Amino acid sequence: MKRKVLTVVLALIMIATIMHTGAAVPSQRITPGQTVTGSLHHGNKFVEYTVSGMQASGRWGVRLTMTINGAADYEVMFSEEVLDRDGNWRMNRFFEGIYPGLQQSGLIWSSSNSFVYETPIDSYSVNEYRYWISIPEYYDFSDFPASARFNYTLELFQAGTPSSPPAASNISVIVGGRAITMDVAPQLINGRVMVPLRAIADAIGPSISVDWDASSQSVHLTVPDGNVYNEYTLRINDRNVIYTFTNSQGSVNSLITIDSPPVIVNGRTLVPLRFIAEAAFCEVNWDESTRTVYIQPPY
Repeated sequence: MKRKVLTVVLALIMIATIMHTGAAVPSQRITPGQTVTGSLHHGNKFVEYTVSGMQASGRWGVRLTMTINGAADYEVMFSEEVLDRDGNWRMNRFFEGIYPGLQQSGLIWSSSNSFVYETPIDSYSVNEYRYWISIPEYYDFSDFPASARFNYTLELFQAGTPSSPPAASNISVIVGGRAITMDVAPQLINGRVMVPLRAIADAIGPSISVDWDASSQSVHLTVPDGNVYNEYTLRINDRNVIYTFTNSQGSVNSLITIDSPPVIVNGRTLVPLRFIAEAAFCEVNWDESTRTVYIQPPY
């Protein structure tokens, strides 16, 4: 699909043009802490929300969850504007979600038809904010079917509110015939099933050890095999894994590149399940019909 990638400058020009021509839809007023849902499509390609009062209490973040039905490729624009002392709206943050290619800063979860974007937790210094959500055809790009639906949830949350991926990401993990319960659910990110490292390591076998190094934002996985030790060092948001093979003769390091880097979600380090399981000499199978991963440990 031929797609036009918009820059922030172009977006600002388009928004200004819409406002000037009177094409903008009325803004809907919401309150701090509120969650709103809606759907964008050919007949409703743009929505605007205005909120006031976030400067009065605590630190806030904004979370946009988007699920796309009926469009294989897509582009979504999201912006945050502030009302300055002179009564003018100015751009504060801008996000453009494009699939394929969802790699933008601020994404905490993404798949082929869903993503979650989150602004940094911050203290809001002015009283009035405005949020825009739009899809490209609002700017006359006829790039998706008329039946496509862009379903969104916009949350204004205070610091400490956990992030959660779309419910459609439900995935089950079976290890040695036993269903594994995790405090952060498995998620599909960049086409890979991601799970909390410690939870899956504990489920596979007690001999596997996991250590977290806060200073380097990395986790160390050690898998013993008789008198041999296999150690893997994974850094957050880094696809490169340092592999260390150690036996009685010494140690040898090498570099492995994985498809999806470790990420932190709700205080847990999520890692590619297949990579970790196979590193621990497990057999891994995926059942698409039930969205279930079956892992058979080597015992």
